[in-house]
Amino acid sequence: MYTAVNVITLAVHDLDRSVRFYGEGLGCQVERRDEGGAVVRLGGPEMPRLELRPWDDLAGVVGSAPETDGFRGFMISAIFPTAQAVDNLLDAAVRAGGTLVKPGKGAAWGYAGHFADPDGHAWKAVTSGSPLLAKFKRSHPAPAAGPALAPQEVAVTLAVPDMKAAKHFYTAGLGYEVDKAFGKFAKFKPTPGAATLSLYTRDALATDAGVDAAGHGFRGYALTFQAPTEAGVDAVTLASTTAGARVVSGPATRPGSGYSTVFLAPDEAAWSAALTV
Repeated sequence: MYTAVNVITLAVHDLDRSVRFYGEGLGCQVERRDEGGAVVRLGGPEMPRLELRPWDDLAGVVGSAPETDGFRGFMISAIFPTAQAVDNLLDAAVRAGGTLVKPGKGAAWGYAGHFADPDGHAWKAVTSGSPLLAKFKRSHPAPAAGPALAPQEVAVTLAVPDMKAAKHFYTAGLGYEVDKAFGKFAKFKPTPGAATLSLYTRDALATDAGVDAAGHGFRGYALTFQAPTEAGVDAVTLASTTAGARVVSGPATRPGSGYSTVFLAPDEAAWSAALTV
């Protein structure tokens, strides 16, 4: 058994505003839009999908009160082959109503910048890694149109209180294989068509995101693994709970969600295993 982040769900306060931000602003393809939410593509068909759901709705799904304050312990990364593509996304995000947290900057490993969407969800735009990109200097303004969010890879990073315990849960409970791990950081092997999963200690991830590490309440996101059969959903539920997860609901068939289960990892990250539709 293995799991993968096929869908990243973000809680939003104004659905119309968020659809405009990701659709018109960042150039994502809007696959579905109704009163209950929207689904957009993070690039091509091989990329994971982004689901936008009303704030209170998603809070209820994961069993949380909707109040939130400060850092949510979560960041999405869009990974590009060039530094210019990083700046294109940062510029598009600001034009569309996002907030620039860190402008693009070169480092020994590449080039990166950070922004927050209109609901405060943390994003990082980063190159796939080349020392030469650290010397990048913008020579002209980024284009005002076009699909800015068309990365070669999407990653999600979770802040965890105990790195050793978190690695155990995600390997023993969800079947991930460690790709790289050192000190405050761990990255799991990527799966085609899914977001790459990484872990960071809370202070380290907050520093990377450019925010204070303090935060309380609803985290505003959920990660979904899509299984091909109901037995697959059941297997993820059993393995995750055996490794320490707490089931919030399911497995059961629910209107609009199909056969699914919702559980919280020991680090309080919200997960769902759902039948592929």
